[in-house]
This record gives sequence, structure tokens and C-alpha cells, in this order.
Amino acid sequence: QAAPGQMLIHYAPTVPTFLFEGSVEKMHAAMLAEIQRRQAQNERVGVLIADEDIATFQETGALLYSLGNTLEQIATHLFAGLRTLEEAGVQVILCRSFSREGIGMAVHDRLHKAAGGKFFRHL
Repeated sequence: QAAPGQMLIHYAPTVPTFLFEGSVEKMHAAMLAEIQRRQAQNERVGVLIADEDIATFQETGALLYSLGNTLEQIATHLFAGLRTLEEAGVQVILCRSFSREGIGMAVHDRLHKAAGGKFFRHL
């Protein structure tokens, strides 16, 4: 039997969550397209980003939650961000991936689990 932290859905919020991977430019483009697609279906979209991404997404009408500037800040704020977006009533959460160096690997693992393995890869 797997330990709770080893199960793929252990960190999953109740709303569908999708992780976007790849270069920043391609992640941004894919996330913007997904925001538009979901808003066209009248879905309320939440987006987990870093401070550096705010300008890219601020005009989308999606509910943004910035996790901070550094991997340490991102790791610290990740679960609060997921909970905040979920409690705000979003119907889907989109999240960009971050560097996997150092603590970034733990961040990636948590995001992958939050997404329940659902991700878009844009290299």
C-alpha cells in the first residue's frame, strides 16, 4: 500500500487542474489559448503563476494567483493558491511548470499530483 504522499491524487483539489510544461513562451501561448477556450464555454478559470507571468495573464479575465518570485516562495504558497482558487469558485485551474532544480523538483511533484497526472506538454 502506498503512503498518502505517494498516491497520484493525494494533493488534488476538487476542481480539474492542468499542468502546462515546456518553454515559458509556449506554456504561455498554450495557457492563453486554453483560457479562451474555457471562457468561451462560460467556465470560470483560475491560473497559478509566478510574479513574472502577471503581465501575460492580467487582461484575460481569469482569476490569477501568483505564487511569488522564487522556487521557495512558490513551494510555500502552492497549496494556499490551489485552495484560494478553488474557494473562489473557479471551475478549472491551469498552472505553469517551473524549474526542476533544487526545491523545484518537489514543486513539480506537488503540481503533478495536484493535476492528477493531467498535463499539456509544449516543448
